[in-house]
Amino acid sequence: MHLVRNEKGRSLWENLVLGALIVGMIYVAVLYYGRIADQARMNVLASDMRNMRLGISLYLYMNGTVPEDIRDLEKRGVVEYTAGGELIKREYVKLITKDEEGYPLDPFGNRYDYNPKTGMVHPTTPGYETW
Repeated sequence: MHLVRNEKGRSLWENLVLGALIVGMIYVAVLYYGRIADQARMNVLASDMRNMRLGISLYLYMNGTVPEDIRDLEKRGVVEYTAGGELIKREYVKLITKDEEGYPLDPFGNRYDYNPKTGMVHPTTPGYETW
């Protein structure tokens, strides 16, 4: 039986098998990248939640009440003095990702839910609401 060969001597079947292997490896790489990206988003979400909750606690300590709006954590600054007497003003939380209205967004692109009565903040992304 004669197989079709190109100039390099590989048959059509060898080229098809090689192409299928390359497509399979690309598919596995894309799945692996998606899993790694989701894990990174979850780590960022946990870090954001910890930072915002610490910022709310500091705001409560410094002002005697929780902020009325989550955006107040960045708008109202904490004044600190260094040993040299230099005046430094910092935010309670530096909100990295915000929407057009200034509300913080989680790594999945959704707003955080903030309850001004209790001072609790939670993500609104489905599956992470209880974090």
